[in-house]
Amino acid sequence: MSNTVIIVGAGVTGLTAATQLVDAGWHVTLLEGNDRIGGRTFTQKNGSALEEQGAEFFHPDHHPRLATLMAKHHLASLPVKDSTTFWVVGRQERAGNPSQTSIQALCAEIDQDVSLIDPDRWISDVNRHLDLPFAHYLERYSARPSVIAEFLAWTGTLTGADPREYSALGLLRDFKMFGSTLQALTARESRIAGGTEQLAQSLAAALPHPIEFNAKVSSVTSTHKGFEVSTGAGRQLSSSAVIITTPFNTLHRLRFPGQTERLIAASRLGHANRSHKHWFNPETPFAPRIANRPTSLCYLEASETAGCIIASEDIPAQSAAAGLALPETPLAHARGHFWQKDPMAGGAWMTLRPGQAAILDELQQRNQQQPRCLIAGADVSPIWPGWIEGALHAGSDAASKLLAT
Repeated sequence: MSNTVIIVGAGVTGLTAATQLVDAGWHVTLLEGNDRIGGRTFTQKNGSALEEQGAEFFHPDHHPRLATLMAKHHLASLPVKDSTTFWVVGRQERAGNPSQTSIQALCAEIDQDVSLIDPDRWISDVNRHLDLPFAHYLERYSARPSVIAEFLAWTGTLTGADPREYSALGLLRDFKMFGSTLQALTARESRIAGGTEQLAQSLAAALPHPIEFNAKVSSVTSTHKGFEVSTGAGRQLSSSAVIITTPFNTLHRLRFPGQTERLIAASRLGHANRSHKHWFNPETPFAPRIANRPTSLCYLEASETAGCIIASEDIPAQSAAAGLALPETPLAHARGHFWQKDPMAGGAWMTLRPGQAAILDELQQRNQQQPRCLIAGADVSPIWPGWIEGALHAGSDAASKLLAT
């Protein structure tokens, strides 16, 4: 059983760890609870449009792991068209500009706290005071309410959550990953040509053994020889190591060594992200727009035959369209995937609530104590948490930790 590993989850993290361990000579068993690979990279074709239900954008200037992997598998990037994003208030539109002087000044002030973030650790004594709701955090700044409102609309594209519910510490980490607050709001965006799900397909194609689908894991237990993994169907498998890559919001649904009641409670509560994508057929092409009442944004898919509105799941698509000054009629039959109700995901990309950074820091320490039973994934990685880049880092880091043992 030496050098055998069971990887739970065939998303980008699990597939990345699997390919590295296979290359190192390990025998890998990859268990996926769903009937498809990719996790929250999920591309659906609708006519000529590729509608990304999950992860969609990446930033070529800031995501080197993804760029390297795409080059290896001959996947092309598709730059997002350089067009004006409109800021909408009460159905009135004007050209939005996150680089305007007033927002730049606010970004510069926030960067003083960004400098306190440790990229490799979720929370520390020097930044613990930043773990409070972002709306409360912004109260310390003297920027005009209109500037704060527009700033929150721009940052809403990163969080997908109510600023009263997510932690300032979590968003400041995103800013740190980009290099500064302003860079996070203005970074150049691209898509993966042909669909984001191609990334998972390319990784899976290199594996020597087939992925086992509909294999929902219920528990991982230590044995004198390694670990035993049990599935909901009553099957039991043994290995010398385990990597668990399920999303943070679903970690409480399985049992594993070193799991704490604090982690179970935090996972059951879930992170703050409640965003939902509404894909629809627009009556006419439109420019990208953002609004803060309700906080939402919209853009066209690459082929410009489908439009997308991102808003909180509790906001009707028609209400979000009205706030963005878009026609409401096409939204009656909008398409989407409800990640919050997805039993394999329990939510979209990770947005920390206050208090959860300390739980994730404990999880990092647990991984040091249990290096042959690792909890990995884009949700729990402090490097680019919630991004495809974060998933790649988490998978590579887990494989490296395992190889080091």
